[in-house]
Amino acid sequence: MSFPLPSDYFDCPRLEPVEKEYLINLALKSCHDTVRNAIQLQSAPIEAVLTSDKTKRHARIRRGTDIINKSLAVSCAYTQIQSTIEEVADFFYLDSLPKLRAYARTVGQVVLDRQTLYTLVPRDVHAENSRLHYIGVDWMAIECPFLVANRDACFLECHEEFEFLEPGTHALRRGFVRSMHSVDLDCCPPLKDSHNVVRLSFVRSGHVFIETDEPGLLNYYSVYGTQPNGKTVKSVAFAVQHKQCARIARLEEHLQYQRMVQALGNIAKLPKKPQSKAEATFCGRCDKKFQLFSAKKHCEMCGVIVCSGCCQKYDVVLQLTPASYTVCTYCFTNGQEVKPLPTSPMRCGVIADFQRCSRSSRRSSSTSSTCTKISLTTSAAANQVYDDKEFVLMDLTKDIENLRFNLSPPPPRREKAASLQFYMDVDLKQPPARAHRSTTYSSLLE
Repeated sequence: MSFPLPSDYFDCPRLEPVEKEYLINLALKSCHDTVRNAIQLQSAPIEAVLTSDKTKRHARIRRGTDIINKSLAVSCAYTQIQSTIEEVADFFYLDSLPKLRAYARTVGQVVLDRQTLYTLVPRDVHAENSRLHYIGVDWMAIECPFLVANRDACFLECHEEFEFLEPGTHALRRGFVRSMHSVDLDCCPPLKDSHNVVRLSFVRSGHVFIETDEPGLLNYYSVYGTQPNGKTVKSVAFAVQHKQCARIARLEEHLQYQRMVQALGNIAKLPKKPQSKAEATFCGRCDKKFQLFSAKKHCEMCGVIVCSGCCQKYDVVLQLTPASYTVCTYCFTNGQEVKPLPTSPMRCGVIADFQRCSRSSRRSSSTSSTCTKISLTTSAAANQVYDDKEFVLMDLTKDIENLRFNLSPPPPRREKAASLQFYMDVDLKQPPARAHRSTTYSSLLE
């Protein structure tokens, strides 16, 4: 049998209340641990530095171990993107086929099939001030590179808002996390015998976004911890993790591309009198002097003459007509100056508790006194292991009645929403300098 599978292929019985509650708790815990993984990996040595050809944005890739399972290797990429919490949350909410295709193109995965087995906590996209919250059990089959068997996974997907309190300024910053963590369900058995696919395990993986001082700019962390299973050797598994993290810049490229297409659709924005190529002796963006045989390109959005390194050709469809446009990096990024990444982008140490807080108070400088402090160990205390069972008791069963209330579908026009707060209070020491190679981020194929 081939993919896609029939919509009724998996016989998913109705979950008992205790089973549903267990899966919800596990999803929320994996959400919290995904953020902890992203933060604690910022103390690991830099493995590679990538640069996007389209946005000129840099990204750092680090490799370390999982926050819970110290024997599991985890890769994490860090960059910044020009976007908002609502925009990235909508991108990861795959409620339509076009969005699923856009997601597959952006993350570089060839998705053979995907089905939602259970929707545990739906997102009310029609309600005013709806919370960016979703929990579901999904199944997905993906195509793997040559000589590697295709994989499938049954996993919990959790979307959650949280707040980040900076210890220095005591400023609350919004955040969003989309986590994936594999689970075993009787209704979704392995398909090795029937479809020759190997069951892949996601372990506390996902995407973390936190607002910065600059409006419209987010810190973005992409965390991948997987158990490929099968006969895949560790070196190949590490290479796949590295390649997946290297695609972190594609999200901003996708979002900027959508904005560019919208701008190109407005004919009034196109320049009527572009700059003359004969008069241009320097690139209008990088000030590079044109040599005798240097190529001069017209940006079809601003009309400025630029060099080949400061522009890209994009294929778009406007009014059902395919066309190609040459657009400079300045116009592609909406004129935003790409700054160097912070040398120490995060402070570490986490406190988390599920509680209610006013959406209007997210910019408040104070946090709830009911938060439970959980320190992330770094530097000298890096060998101290966090107690997984203690965390479950402390954060998931501490106030189960409030937890159930917060996870219920939000009523329309409500004034408050549940949120997950993270407080970072332990300084990360910058790792010792290590020689690393700088590679150019381009189109990375699976």
